[in-house]
Amino acid sequence: MTKMLFVEDRADLRAVIEDAFGEVGYVVAAVPAGRDVLASVGSFRPDLVIYDRDGLDCDAAADIDGTIRRLAQDNDQPVIVLGHRDASGIETRNGALCLSGPLDIDALIVAAVGLLSGELATSPAAIN
Repeated sequence: MTKMLFVEDRADLRAVIEDAFGEVGYVVAAVPAGRDVLASVGSFRPDLVIYDRDGLDCDAAADIDGTIRRLAQDNDQPVIVLGHRDASGIETRNGALCLSGPLDIDALIVAAVGLLSGELATSPAAIN
């Protein structure tokens, strides 16, 4: 079974993503953004990391970027970053797939499946 880590501050959005990805067969660990993301994940080894940068201040975003980068590089997982306000549509930036604009859960699932199947290619996350 495919495992995904979803990092998001909003509990309601964590629940929506858990439900949506659960319906397509993913096991989801949804955790709030914070310096203890790795600790809250424990031994959960995700196949994919998705996290939302919107709403994070610059310092918090830098902390989360570093934490996610270490997690992804240590375990060679692809990363999807949500909410880059300066991005348009879907693009690859610094090894992570970036989705901007209003959250489209169907597009997010398609992107996740594409990354995990190799149809969408990025290098392991080197998020800056």
